[in-house]
Amino acid sequence: MSHRPLRAAVSVGTHEERHAGHGWLEWLGEHLDLGWRPGEWDHKRWLFTGDLGSDRTAAWPCAMPDCSVATRYHHRRCEGCRRARLAADLSWEEFDAAPLRRLIRPLVRGICLVPGCESELLSRGLCLRHERSWRKDNAEPVEAFIARARPLARRGDCAVAGCEREQVSRRGLCRFHDNRLLRQHEVTSLRADELDAWIAAERPLLGAHQFSLAALPELLRTEFLFALQRRDQAPPPLDPAQVRILLARLAGAPSVRHADPAVVCETGGVQYNSATRGLFRDLRRHLDQTWAACTGGPVRWRGVAGGAAGPAAQLLAALARDPGDHRLPPWKIPVSVDRRLTIATRLATSYKGEKVGTASVCWSVCHLRGGVNGMPGTPQEPGWWQATAGRSYPPHTNPATPPGRRVSTAA
Repeated sequence: MSHRPLRAAVSVGTHEERHAGHGWLEWLGEHLDLGWRPGEWDHKRWLFTGDLGSDRTAAWPCAMPDCSVATRYHHRRCEGCRRARLAADLSWEEFDAAPLRRLIRPLVRGICLVPGCESELLSRGLCLRHERSWRKDNAEPVEAFIARARPLARRGDCAVAGCEREQVSRRGLCRFHDNRLLRQHEVTSLRADELDAWIAAERPLLGAHQFSLAALPELLRTEFLFALQRRDQAPPPLDPAQVRILLARLAGAPSVRHADPAVVCETGGVQYNSATRGLFRDLRRHLDQTWAACTGGPVRWRGVAGGAAGPAAQLLAALARDPGDHRLPPWKIPVSVDRRLTIATRLATSYKGEKVGTASVCWSVCHLRGGVNGMPGTPQEPGWWQATAGRSYPPHTNPATPPGRRVSTAA
């Protein structure tokens, strides 16, 4: 992953971009992959729940036997097990023999043990309502209470967008969000509009293998999902924790393309900034290339040639806008929008972090677009490279091999 400083985003808001904004959102919505990550991505709820057995997702089950909590680290214990062992002052061998842990964000939330009850488990095998009822006379054994209690229907989901936990308060919140509200506000004097604003700004309680786009503005979440799907077509694996950190940094941004890189990437610790910077750069690159291909607008991303807007970056921008650009070879092969984006993405990924000459990039374009030795307009002589690239290179012995590093063009 590259760690070059991000260049500041160019100020946007031209008449052309504002005019194209609605069409841009519609285009993105039409090109979302609704079948992306089956079994992991729930498009109706805008919720991602990673498969802990998949090599494409950076999340794993806790190494503790019989623990049902996810962790972002391979062959390591979840946070709940680690805290419980430290509190008990035991070695891992002793703790494994007799674990005393409180599950933190388990994969599957339990159900109340009262026969037929649909409410979520809280403690002692009971849901919140049954637990409160039992505590009125807790001299009765809990087993006897479970046997005689009447089942209850599950209440609706929490009012926080994307939170699937059962609401337990008259404010329509789950226990987690209601407790958070009580810590932050004096609810007796909280107005309805203030409560609505607080709920709108909250995020759901998620596991290490999850992220939610439900609470984001429509444009922001559509851009984010579109770019994430494009990025997911190649390594590295998708890290839900990285995504959650980036989403928190994007709070208040109108869209991914218009977010301020300084705010998004430089407001946390060094470790978080590095991971966030790489993910944010990748998403912006995919979106800017798509915007240029669809609207002919400017490409603000500058992720090639050491981060500068050099000849190679300009060539990629031209490629994204027009596969028949005059700086490319004169022969033209019809290329779809999706194919142009694939080409540009492969080139950018291959050359990211390297200072490469325009000639090398141009050769890769020719090869990806179908150019082969002997085909009219393909680079057969060193002079063609000098003319196309607009710069001089030492003569090379093999005319079929361009100067610079050759990138893989395998589909």
